[in-house]
Amino acid sequence: MQTPAIPARVEEEVRKTRHPDNEGKCCDAVLRILEERVGQSRSGLRFPELERHPAPVELACAIGDASYALEHTKLLSYPDQIRDSVDFVNALAPLERDLSGQLPRGGWFMLVVPCLAFQGLSTKEATRIREALAAWTMEVAPTMKLNPRGFATTMATPRGVPFPVSIDAMPGPQDAPGTLKIARRAPLDLRVLSLVAVGKALADKLPKLKVWSAAGSKSVLILETEDTALANHGKALADLQQKLPMDGFVPDYVFYVYAVGAPWLVQTLVTGRALWNEADILRWPPYRQFDPDSLNDLAP
Repeated sequence: MQTPAIPARVEEEVRKTRHPDNEGKCCDAVLRILEERVGQSRSGLRFPELERHPAPVELACAIGDASYALEHTKLLSYPDQIRDSVDFVNALAPLERDLSGQLPRGGWFMLVVPCLAFQGLSTKEATRIREALAAWTMEVAPTMKLNPRGFATTMATPRGVPFPVSIDAMPGPQDAPGTLKIARRAPLDLRVLSLVAVGKALADKLPKLKVWSAAGSKSVLILETEDTALANHGKALADLQQKLPMDGFVPDYVFYVYAVGAPWLVQTLVTGRALWNEADILRWPPYRQFDPDSLNDLAP
């Protein structure tokens, strides 16, 4: 079974998100949820990194009589995903502009390359590969015959391209010029890589929260994603169920933030150091929506 393709528009969101540094806004969204649950407002906002605290979480504050320590991390679906997204868009985005309108009329075409295909390549090498893919696409697209379901695929390793690619074709409006979109194929071992990414995030962040927890604060871990193609809170929860507790520690709360577009969505994965599970989905705290422009950037 083929792994899913990630459209280039998703890569653009990863590379050019409206809020490239989201930790402050993610913290504000989570604090608003906690304030609602406690029925009191935050106070005494602190930034431990500026205080040179030995366990510098993102921020700390009080809500009612309890103190809270919040730590944020951007969760990746596989290692080097952000760098890979930038490399992919830089290398192939010009093809959408250059070839759209040059392909058979009435056809929609999607060129799919593997993830990490451009890792470590120079700009000159990436340009050479793009030119080879352009020539191959112009040669192959006119020969593709749509099957009775209206869909056709051609797979090959074109001359001058050091990795296998595929091109999908489907019918569009007959009077419309041929349109090309680019996408990446997700890694075959995505499930394993996702676990690795979650494990790394927990190993980086939980020791700091554990220090604050030992000092009497409620520990809050915020997992942010900008990847709606490969990631969701259900997959994150499954990974947490395999990785927690870590060194005997589970945070008091874990929140999952979809920080893509508007509104942002926030789902609770851990409450009172207990992980929610799919069987209890109807009892989960409801997800919350936030307009990112309405959130305060609490980053120092």
